[in-house]
Amino acid sequence: MRLSAVNARLLRSIRALAGGMPSETVGETAGAASAEGEGVRGGQPLLVIEDFTETPWASLTFSGIRHGIDIRLDGDEAEVRRVVAELADWPDSACEGLAGHFLADVQVQENSRVLHEGGRMSLCLRLDALTIAE
Repeated sequence: MRLSAVNARLLRSIRALAGGMPSETVGETAGAASAEGEGVRGGQPLLVIEDFTETPWASLTFSGIRHGIDIRLDGDEAEVRRVVAELADWPDSACEGLAGHFLADVQVQENSRVLHEGGRMSLCLRLDALTIAE
């Protein structure tokens, strides 16, 4: 699937809300550390975009795109919960520059949660968003 400019900017907004890459990793890569459930310590949780879809959408008066984004967060439980709260609160400023679209609706749903030793958490989320063409 080809990534549209709107979806790419939406994914960048998600990354910015989550704080970017984790601040400290131990091991070869953050991805390898995450797969083992170890390695990312403190700082921002590791954010992995597992899957995304986009579907054209239209009503009688508007047209836009429905976006479905599957996200996994791995890290310190408190930091993971903070990022989830940020995503659920989704500020308007997070979506500036969506290539001729504006964010009309966003919903965040938790799909699964695993608590690890040492206060770490892996959390899978589904983010559904509707952008409307301006």
